[in-house]
Amino acid sequence: MIRIISIYAGLFVALTYGDYWTTDFAITNGLAEEFNPAVRDGATAYKAMNMIWINIAFLLGTSGMLYWAMNNKSRVSGHYLNHPLRASFNWFYLNPFSDKNVAKSPLHLLAFPLCCLFAKAFAITSNALGIIYGSGLAEPLVALLNPYLGGTILYVAVTGIIITPFWILSLYIAASAVRGSHDFRAAAAVI
Repeated sequence: MIRIISIYAGLFVALTYGDYWTTDFAITNGLAEEFNPAVRDGATAYKAMNMIWINIAFLLGTSGMLYWAMNNKSRVSGHYLNHPLRASFNWFYLNPFSDKNVAKSPLHLLAFPLCCLFAKAFAITSNALGIIYGSGLAEPLVALLNPYLGGTILYVAVTGIIITPFWILSLYIAASAVRGSHDFRAAAAVI
């Protein structure tokens, strides 16, 4: 388990550095501006320390999620393992540790760190395309929604639309991993 968390942390740090470097390069060279209002100061200035602190908090939080979820993955309901998307749209909850929610919460807490890695890879790719071609992956969506939304609402809408497929993919990967570990335990018990 520690090995998996270490691999996750290494990937998270590497992808965060890639995001930081491509963002800094694009902004420094006038090729782009920061879209995230939490790390933007004014129209184009980049608050690098905000980005670093936010990512440290995310790494600690998602590592904790991963640790708890891996210790409780056997409690995920077979229903949600076979239909992971239903675990997302069934109901919302604030306490993932309650007996009522533990039938699906470990699945969510396994999927969320993976979704973060996908989002970081998307950000690096978008930044790199912006550097090379002058337009990143999110810009067409921003241009489409910009006449109707603005500021933080625009950022939340674009991020939500972009992250949704990553979230669904992460749920299915997490469910597959948990099903695989259940199948392994069942096969080992028979032998």
